[in-house]
Amino acid sequence: MSLFRCLRFALLPALLVVASARAVTVPNLYETAQPVEGSRDAAFVEALKTVLVRVSGQRDAAVRVGEISDPRKYAQRFGFTAGNVLEVGFDAASVDQLLSNAGLPIWGRERPATVVMFGVEEAGGAWRWLAADTPAREREAIEKVARERGLPVKWPVMDTQERSEASSDSPGLMQVAGRYGADAVLLYGDRKSVV
Repeated sequence: MSLFRCLRFALLPALLVVASARAVTVPNLYETAQPVEGSRDAAFVEALKTVLVRVSGQRDAAVRVGEISDPRKYAQRFGFTAGNVLEVGFDAASVDQLLSNAGLPIWGRERPATVVMFGVEEAGGAWRWLAADTPAREREAIEKVARERGLPVKWPVMDTQERSEASSDSPGLMQVAGRYGADAVLLYGDRKSVV
């Protein structure tokens, strides 16, 4: 299973075990951008599915809501970019009603802020922590899933001091994570010697 798929199925349950003591208000939960890969009608369907999952916090929300014959009627505004991407904002009350009718929860705009402590293995077996300014496909995959789910994430700076603390033990990792004022920690890396 690819990293993206693993994160897609694991990220939300990992985050729901935390309290929202320092929750962040997430804007634009009912808005999305959907590439048009077939018909424009199909793009509207996919866009609404994305919003249903984001607003409910349930990966199976679209399946539980069932087929929607005309998702355009739930849109407040939409347009297509020059790159053939549908940008759509759905009516919050209508989407909430769809979810309620399907017996699904409506997860408010207040979401847990999560600091991501993610160790990756590089060529040659060396390990390192992803940092706030590090471009990496793993980081992009996590951020994509977080955006799809409406989850605010923070990345550590991982300067020399933080790398030293994080490589020592689990309490050191939690100490580093604690500096970022998050409600939850997403930790990935199975080597104690990650530097």
